[in-house]
Amino acid sequence: MLVSMRLWIVAFASLVGCSSHADAPPSEPCSPVVGDAPFGVVLGGVSVYFPEGRRPHAPVVFYLSGGFFETAAEARAVLSADASASFSLRTFGCATSIEATLQGPTGGIVGRRSWTSVDWQGKVSSGSGAFEACAPRPLLAPKLELPWKVTTPVEEVVIAVDAPLEPSTLATIGAVIAGEPVDVQARAVTGGVAIAPRRGAFPRGGDLFVDLTGVRDAIGRSFTVTLERVKLLNVTSDLRADAFSSPLTYRGDKVTWAAPLRVVLGIGGAAGATSVRVRQRLLCSAPYHEAHAWVISSDGYRTTLPVACADALEERTATLTGSAPWAIVVVQPELPSVYCGHRGSGTAVGYQIGGVSFE
Repeated sequence: MLVSMRLWIVAFASLVGCSSHADAPPSEPCSPVVGDAPFGVVLGGVSVYFPEGRRPHAPVVFYLSGGFFETAAEARAVLSADASASFSLRTFGCATSIEATLQGPTGGIVGRRSWTSVDWQGKVSSGSGAFEACAPRPLLAPKLELPWKVTTPVEEVVIAVDAPLEPSTLATIGAVIAGEPVDVQARAVTGGVAIAPRRGAFPRGGDLFVDLTGVRDAIGRSFTVTLERVKLLNVTSDLRADAFSSPLTYRGDKVTWAAPLRVVLGIGGAAGATSVRVRQRLLCSAPYHEAHAWVISSDGYRTTLPVACADALEERTATLTGSAPWAIVVVQPELPSVYCGHRGSGTAVGYQIGGVSFE
């Protein structure tokens, strides 16, 4: 498995220009990059999209796909009078940086490129060199991939893409839970699109099915969708007011690739209640001890529940919105990647609850 991983990383590095032969002349013959209708090409690992063809003052999009330990990068520009454009791309993670110019009126890309890569043993290397790409290759068919991991009702669903999006088509995205439509809003993020419920939380009751059939890339192509639904974390524990003969404790796993503390605790509640008092605390250890809590309703409304690291249980109050039954959601954010998939050290927090009362 280690050998196959190493081969995969080497292949990916070669694709985006992370090999040690960045200064070598192109092995394929140059040819003009031209077209009146919307089209796109790949030049040296950089995907170039011409939404209105290659002509003066038309838009152009430069895109560098992400991959193992690396985010995508995108730059938008307008072609000059000679159909040229300068651009800058930088990925995050195993960083690839390109400062270059698309040469007009029909030329390819000339500039410089630097890179950082990691091998299967975790050894990081870097370099830089001249970058020239003038042999266009066809674009691959674009794909959308929903996250495989379980998501809590308060978190955005981030869908990975491997091509730049046409922003106007994000409004076509729809979502359904348990056969009922969910009002969502979508926004473009680096390497994908994030979907969030307008009310603040996804209603509880089932998995989230996402309709992405109307989404298009920068030149109007539809995406192949590899998954159609997202697994939402339902109630992990159903608590009642009389269930607290002693405090209940929930802990996350070590903060690694897996999500740290994420719990959804059903607390019930009757119609007419306007607030809830919770005796609770975070169990923390340095250096990483951040977590957030909310009270969410069955129909997808949420309010913040203040919570902090403490030596003893503390009483906090939250205003109730929406319809009963309510639940408490506690989420510890994942540690950000520092470089090439290496994350800062940290320990998952714990959440302790000792009582719930409604008013």
